[in-house]
Amino acid sequence: MTDATADCRTVLLVRISMARPVAGLAPADGEKLRLAEELAFVQSLLAVASGCRSTQVVDDYLVALFQGCDDAFDAALALHRVCSEPGRSATLSHLRLLLDRLSAAAGPADATLPAVDSDRQAALIRQLPPDWVFATDAVTRELSPMLRCKFQPCEQDALDEVDVRGLYRALCHEDATTRIAMPVFSEDDRSACRSLCLRWRKNTLTLDPDSPQLTLGRGEVTDIKIESDLASRIHARLGFQQTNFILTDQSTNGTFVQIDDAAEVFLHHEQIVLRGHGVISLGRRISSGRGKLIYFSVNA
Repeated sequence: MTDATADCRTVLLVRISMARPVAGLAPADGEKLRLAEELAFVQSLLAVASGCRSTQVVDDYLVALFQGCDDAFDAALALHRVCSEPGRSATLSHLRLLLDRLSAAAGPADATLPAVDSDRQAALIRQLPPDWVFATDAVTRELSPMLRCKFQPCEQDALDEVDVRGLYRALCHEDATTRIAMPVFSEDDRSACRSLCLRWRKNTLTLDPDSPQLTLGRGEVTDIKIESDLASRIHARLGFQQTNFILTDQSTNGTFVQIDDAAEVFLHHEQIVLRGHGVISLGRRISSGRGKLIYFSVNA
């Protein structure tokens, strides 16, 4: 067994709302069939998620074992997005999602099995409300800072039926309006940018100050389409404002930008001035972009 496998200690529990009966079958039989089909669909999505080591269906919910907390949280958000798309079953749009750590009692020999560590996890996943990703304190403390800031402590008054002590929650989707914070420029910056060259996969595009604003995302109507389960349909906008090319994030999972080999910057409903050369990644860290990156170069 490799060390990487032994470090797999984060589990994502997923429960699907009560399924609707299938026409032509007895209610109980139709309900079981629908639930089995939907659990199989969710399991197929998680099986190919980044960092997922194994999955297992347990009664009416699913458990997935992940290499790290960040990967598990990213997978939860991506799963919710896919299952909430128009045309999906109404039951799939109401997932219950819980992130927890594997029990300390589960030694390295058991680490490849996504077994539930106690009845507590099973009870929680059946009571938690949809549209949120819930995480225990142990998981929240191990998330990267940029993801940890998405979580807030649960308030007992808001969840009267559930003991939420030690739980945190993050919205699966956000309706917040993009915060427009126009950057301040010095006199030396004015009229400095003449063009912006963008490159992704085998495509290239050059913008000048008179070019219309572009949209980036996974939607068919976007100008730059990035096929990623962590990208929003219209994830970000890019255009010339005043004296510089500005990237504006308006997504659920945020945008990662690296400029001139500096440390990557995380944007969430914020803007950044593009300078020099760099990389843009929609919804995932640049290091895990794997062919889904947008490279840019600003020419003065």
